[in-house]
Amino acid sequence: MIAFVLYVIGLFADGYYGLVPNGFIKEGIDLYLLVFASSRNGLFFAFFFVSFGAYVQTQHYETKLSEDHIGFGVIGSALLMVAEIVLLQVYKTPFDYNMFLSIIPMSFYLLMLGLTVELEDSSRYIQFRTLSSLIYFSHMWVFYIIMVLANVLGLWGMIENDFLRYILIALMTVGLSLLLMKHKAKGGKWVKHLF
Repeated sequence: MIAFVLYVIGLFADGYYGLVPNGFIKEGIDLYLLVFASSRNGLFFAFFFVSFGAYVQTQHYETKLSEDHIGFGVIGSALLMVAEIVLLQVYKTPFDYNMFLSIIPMSFYLLMLGLTVELEDSSRYIQFRTLSSLIYFSHMWVFYIIMVLANVLGLWGMIENDFLRYILIALMTVGLSLLLMKHKAKGGKWVKHLF
């Protein structure tokens, strides 16, 4: 329950930012964002999803839900997420597009969908785990580097479009992660301290 309350508080420094009335609360959120840049962190974001994942694991929903139920849940959650984002864009201005209420059912049903997939053992999964960890931990660094470079070089117009910025950051993050993995595989000394 505490994790959910913190998640809801974090919503108002992200997707629901435009709903916060002017005043000392908005000033407090702005100060927080000035210092930490995002509420998508361990306190407001990760705490909820780690707790939620632990709860779901104890309930064994993957054995209680049919594949049809899971499929409809994924589609319904995706439609709900699109509707929520569109409504927030139409009526108020989100600070960012990382935290929404509809992410909760979407995460649940995607987890259930993932649990229905049968995979054979493979050593490649270790590489995928490493790659996904590198992407997760480096994407914000890549984001900040691109934003700083765009400002310094006067290229802000090139990354002003959210979709193009997303594609650029995703490609550079995956490229950097693959480069780090390749360098480590070749025995790179400085990389072995990273992961």
